[in-house]
Amino acid sequence: MIITVCCCHYIIKWIREYAPYGSINLHPSLLPLYRGTSPIIEPIMRGDEKSGITTFYLDKGWDTGDIILQTEIPLDIRETGGSLHDKLSLLGSQVLLETVNLMEEGKATRKAQDHAKACYTDKIHSHHGEIDWSKSSIEIDRKIRAFNPTPGTFTFYKKEKLKIWGAIAGGEYTGKSGVIIHADELNGLVIGTGKGLLEITDIQMPCKKKITSREFLRGCKIETGVELGKSGSET
Repeated sequence: MIITVCCCHYIIKWIREYAPYGSINLHPSLLPLYRGTSPIIEPIMRGDEKSGITTFYLDKGWDTGDIILQTEIPLDIRETGGSLHDKLSLLGSQVLLETVNLMEEGKATRKAQDHAKACYTDKIHSHHGEIDWSKSSIEIDRKIRAFNPTPGTFTFYKKEKLKIWGAIAGGEYTGKSGVIIHADELNGLVIGTGKGLLEITDIQMPCKKKITSREFLRGCKIETGVELGKSGSET
C-alpha cells in the first residue's frame, strides 16, 4: 500500500499500480472542493461553515480520484488557519487509520467525485498576505484569520510594514478605503474598508513581538486620516 498525505507531487502510474492494496492520499478538504495546495486557507476565506478530511485513491489527476472516506467538521466563527490545521491533523490521523483498516479487510468502497462541483486552490506565497483595503471588512477579517499564523497578513503605514494578526469587522462605513478612522486607546485602531469598519486587535511592528493594538497605541503615535498601503498618504 502506498499512502501519501497532502501530496503535492504527481505519482506516476506504474508506481501507483505497484502496491497490491492500492495507492491512496489524505486531503484536508471535502473533495471535490478545494483541490490543490491551499485547502485549509480557502474555506475560511470564503466563509464556509464546514471543512473536513477526505481519503481517496490516487489516479492520473490532481486530487481527482475516487473517494474512500470523508468526514466533516464545523468551522468556528473565529476559526484561523492554525486552529483548523490542528483540528484536521487530529481528524486526519483517525480517518487515515480507519481507511487503512478498511482496505486491509477488503471493505473499502469507491465513490466517484462530482467533477462539476470541483474547485482548485493555488499555492500561497508571502506576498499574498498584503491586505487589500478595498475589500469589505468581513472579507479582510476572514483573510487575516485564514492567513494566521502562516503566511500572515500585513499592510504599510507610511511605508513601514505592519503585520496584522487579528481584527474584528463591524460598523458602517462608505468612505475611502484604507483610511485610519480611530487610533486611540478608547476606540482602538479602526480602519475604513471598501465596505464597513475593521478594528485591528493584534499587530506587530518590524523586529518586535506581537501585541494588542491598544498596547501598540500606548507606545506609538498613529495619525488618523492616513491611508494604509504602500502608497500611504494623508487624506
